[in-house]
Amino acid sequence: RAWNARVTPERLAHRALTADDRGAEALRKLGFAVAHVVPARGVFRGQSALVSLGRGSFNRNVVRDTVAQPLAFEHGGFGAVSTYPVSLMGVTALLRQTLLDAQWYGDVHARHRQVGGERPEVNDALAALGPVVRGEQPVFFDLDAELDLARAVRVADEFKLKLILRGSGYEYRVLRDLPRGVPVVVTLVFPEPPEVENADHGGDISLDRLEHWELAPGNAARLAAAQTPIAFTSSGLRRPETEFWTRVRLAVHR
Repeated sequence: RAWNARVTPERLAHRALTADDRGAEALRKLGFAVAHVVPARGVFRGQSALVSLGRGSFNRNVVRDTVAQPLAFEHGGFGAVSTYPVSLMGVTALLRQTLLDAQWYGDVHARHRQVGGERPEVNDALAALGPVVRGEQPVFFDLDAELDLARAVRVADEFKLKLILRGSGYEYRVLRDLPRGVPVVVTLVFPEPPEVENADHGGDISLDRLEHWELAPGNAARLAAAQTPIAFTSSGLRRPETEFWTRVRLAVHR
């Protein structure tokens, strides 16, 4: 395994799944036949899977057991109980070092297969990243903040990664940093209307917050106008069974 607990690219989402008939039925009613299941923690989170939403165990309904390698700028806070990385700078360093290690690991094992000699060490985490650094498997970057898009693109450019983005909802602000053709999975979690009925509350609301409330539902339209391939996700909605199509219609209206 990797030395850092946030680096688990060898994890397989389909092996950790448990059947959720109610959840699957709710997604079927929304019109989905399959689901892209992504591990939810870590910097290198493991292999995502494509599963059928038919009845029965997800583990028997796996369509593809490896789809993409989810990445995120996840880091802990400062304090005695926190583990590295605890800052954005640290998580960026961990991302780059792990990808460099994966490149080295692939080169060393390829040379061993050619010329023999002492067998190199085996590392499941670095081996799992082989298809990623060779450009064979995409990375699925989960963005949490506006400036994460530029950070993810910079890492992808450095290591020639096939990039898919799971958007933060702020993509309309940073379209200049988004390379043409990079797909974005668009969130439908929009800001709640700010409380402005009370003069005291209204005075505390920033222009930035007001602008995002107004413009966030048009995020998908701005991406589409920039010729970006997009898809919507129900992830993050509190009640997707009632909110999903309402939010999609609002995005289309914008």
